[in-house]
Formats: sequence, C-alpha cells, structure tokens
Amino acid sequence: MLQAVDFGANGRSRVPDLFEMADAIVRGDTNETIALFSRAVQVGRDPIEILAVEVIPLLRRMLVAAAMLAVRKGSPAIASALGMPPSSTMVTRAVEGARHFGLARLRAAHRRACQLDERFKMGLIKERESAVAGMLLDLMAREASG
Repeated sequence: MLQAVDFGANGRSRVPDLFEMADAIVRGDTNETIALFSRAVQVGRDPIEILAVEVIPLLRRMLVAAAMLAVRKGSPAIASALGMPPSSTMVTRAVEGARHFGLARLRAAHRRACQLDERFKMGLIKERESAVAGMLLDLMAREASG
C-alpha cells in the first residue's frame, strides 16, 4: 500500500520544484545546482527532459537578456522580447543570469546544451546524467574562474 513517505512527504526524496534548479543556476550555486539535478534524476526524471525542459530554455532566456543588455536594452524590452510581463520571475531570472554569466559564457553554454540534446537524440551519448552534470559544472566552473 502506498503511503505519504512514498511521495517524499518526509522531505527526503521529494522531486525538486521546477524552478529551484533555475534559481540555483542563476545564482551560480554549483553545489545546489548539482544536488537538485542529482535528486531529480534519483527520483526518476530523465536527464534529457531536464536539459530540454529546464536548462536549455533557461539558458536561451539568459542569452536573449545578455544580448539585449549588451546593446543597453532594459528589463521592459527584454520582457517584451521574451513575450512575458516585466514583472515575471522568469524575466528577473534571465536578467540576473545574464549579468552573472555574461554573453560569451552563455553563448558557449547554450551551444553546448543544444549539442548535447542533439547527440542524446541521435543516441551518441549513453551517460546522459554525467553529460548534463558536466555541462552544468563547466558553466559554473567558468563562472568561478572567469
């Protein structure tokens, strides 16, 4: 018989909230990002899904924001380009991440994430969890050393 603990009610194995990892990435918090990613995989989420549904869209929004900030556009213009209201937390995250990582780093991370996604779909990469974790670590490590 199923019980509340089977669904993580005790907090040990709950599925991370959809935006928790995005917040950790934007803050550049390597430990929390990898912990949330690992926990999500442990409770059954597919690394390809996490990459395609969470990581790539986040990187794309931050990349758009970084490109617009580079030409001195503000948050309202960025929100408009993203098709979101200026008060959206996704816009705020995009702007914060753009400022935190910068245009060049985000371009490289987005390119790598898209290449991973393509290679996953072609069956060229078997170690999906390691590949996504490596991409996330690379983004964070570049941030720490750059």
